[in-house]
Amino acid sequence: MKLFIYFDIILIMFTLMTMLYRKGLFDRIILLNIISLIIIILMCILSISLNIWYYLDIALVYAVLSFSGIVALCNYFSVKGEG
Repeated sequence: MKLFIYFDIILIMFTLMTMLYRKGLFDRIILLNIISLIIIILMCILSISLNIWYYLDIALVYAVLSFSGIVALCNYFSVKGEG
């Protein structure tokens, strides 16, 4: 279990480093979506392994908020004409 958590932390760090070096706005939005997906997967695995089921509810709410935020950002920048 600890190995999986460390692996997720390393994945998030690599994604953050990639986000710093990318220039495009939509590339950064996609990388932010990848980070939120890794966090959601980590919360689901922790919920199942620790037998704390309300973590799944929190992960579901986080997924919905992440999706709606990404859609709102893409809509805003497509209307604005940037990207």
